[in-house]
Order: sequence, then C-alpha cells, then structure tokens
Amino acid sequence: MTVTANALRQDIRVRISDAARGMQGSDLQVMRTYNRMLILACLRDRGAVPRAEIARYTGLSRTTVGNIVDDLLKDEFVHEGESERAQPSGNRRVIPVHFNARAGWVLGMTIGRHSLTAVLTDLLGQMLARIDEPFPTLEGPEQCWPLLLDFCQTFIAGQGLTMDDLVGLGIGFPGIVAADGTYSATPPNIPTWGSFNLQQSLADTLQIPVYVDNNANLGALGELRYGAGQGARNLLYVKIGSGIGGGIVIDGVPYRGSTGSAGEIGHMVVDPTGPRCTCGNAGCLEIVAGKAALIQAAQQMHPVITDFLEILAAARAGDDHCQRIFEQAGEHVGRVV
Repeated sequence: MTVTANALRQDIRVRISDAARGMQGSDLQVMRTYNRMLILACLRDRGAVPRAEIARYTGLSRTTVGNIVDDLLKDEFVHEGESERAQPSGNRRVIPVHFNARAGWVLGMTIGRHSLTAVLTDLLGQMLARIDEPFPTLEGPEQCWPLLLDFCQTFIAGQGLTMDDLVGLGIGFPGIVAADGTYSATPPNIPTWGSFNLQQSLADTLQIPVYVDNNANLGALGELRYGAGQGARNLLYVKIGSGIGGGIVIDGVPYRGSTGSAGEIGHMVVDPTGPRCTCGNAGCLEIVAGKAALIQAAQQMHPVITDFLEILAAARAGDDHCQRIFEQAGEHVGRVV
C-alpha cells in the first residue's frame, strides 16, 4: 500500500469516528465531510461517471465537486480515466471518475450464541474471504474477549493484511443494541454481555472504527442493498436460528423504535400457556419455534436426534414427524409476521 492510501484509511477512520460522535466540529468541516461522502456514494452506486454528472446527481456545484474530486484523487480514493462510458462532448472527451474499491478493506462479523462468521470485503462489499467457526458466546465476555481479539488478528493476517489496512469493523450481535453500540437492554439469552461495551473495547484495542448493531438489523440492511430487498423501500427481515429476530426498513431507512427494540419478534407471545422463555415471558415465538424448540420436539419421536441439521435431513427424507415440526414452526412465525 502507498503512503497516500495509508493516509486515506486514517482519514476515513477519523471521519467515521467524527460521525459516530455526532460530527462535532465547525459547520464548514461537517458540510465538507458530508459532501465528500455524498460524492463517494454517488460513484459507488452509479459507477464511473464524469464530474458534471456527479454535480447533477448530488445537487452540488461543479466547483465543489471539482475541489472534492481533486482531493479524492490525491488520496487515491478515486481515479480518473477513459472507459467505455467516455463520450465526446463538443471538442473534448468526457472523462469519468471511478470509485477505487481497493482503497481500503472492511472486516465484517456476525456473532451468534454458538458461532462466529467473519468476512473481508473491499469498499464495494465484494467478499474476498470468509470463515465460519464455533464460538463460545454463552460463556461471556471474560472468556470470549481474548478469543475474539486473536480471531480478528489471525484472520486479517491470514489475508496478508494488518489492522492498518482496514477502514473499519462491523459486527452483528444478538440483543437490543443502542445507536452508540451499547445495549439498551440486557440480552436475555446472553446476560453476561449486558455490561460489556463490545464496540468501545474493540475500537480502543484495534484502533479502528467499530460499528455494532443487532444482527437482524444488519441482515435487513444486507438484503436491502445486496439481496432480496434490492429496489424495495419497505421490508421486514426475519432471522430464524437459535433465536428469532426481525429487522425493519421503512422508506429505505432502518427503523429501531425509541428503545432500539423494534423488530424483536422473537419475544412476542404466541402461546401464553407455553414454556417459560429466557426473557421471563411464557410462550414467546423463540421458545416455541427456535432451534432448541425444534430439537426438543424431534426428540419426542427420535431420541437420538441432537442437532438441527438431523431434523432437516429427516424432514427432507420424508419423515412425517419432522416435517410437521417445521410446518408448526412456520405457522407460528407466519402468525407473528
């Protein structure tokens, strides 16, 4: 990596950190940062376009666009040159500006109750590496914290990179997460994590910006940009696993609710006479349709079954009992949705 690329990554980190603190600073600095991000978003979403088109798309003046693009060129965040889009304009050719997706890298992770998945992407979200591993989340932060740090550093080193090459780290985590990355309520299934500030701890140790959110909220954003929700303005994402959660997008924007708990459908009561849930209520959707509930139901007929994938295999093989387990779970989820 060149010196200017390293400087760029540091610049992005500062800007992300400023945004996380409410963009403190002068109005002029805030506006320039906003305009810079607006131009980058334009190039990321629309591909290579000339400066004049950037101005039309963003509503910024050509002078402002020209100054910011010149800065981005110096930082190697964009580059400028001919492409198949270049067209004659009068006596001169229109030169498109290209977004440089390899100006930095992003580490993304999702932490479940029993597992951890990590991906490394460029700035366009194109995945370069992925790893899935068991992770003892239920043992709490005291046991998991050193494992998590070692995992991050080993995974990045395995790709031939260092933490200095990263723009930031994004983490999906179970539980209700406030806008500042702390928990707005103690996660019922992993209560020992409630007082541990995962975002701040990682940011202080790794010295990169860290963004933590509920895994279902991030799932909704992923589908909105890259998956089944592309082109939609409103969607509900439902995550079903050990727990059940939901992420809501309204008019293209994630909806959290006043306490950050919007979308937590796993703790809506579907059977008031049902078993007690870890949240304290009886008959929550999660306790009757989550992974543990399905395994327990399967064991009534097949005591040797101990794993969710075994239920799935039996259902696919035509086992009536296991098929009915999935049907009942689907009915419960469907009613709640």
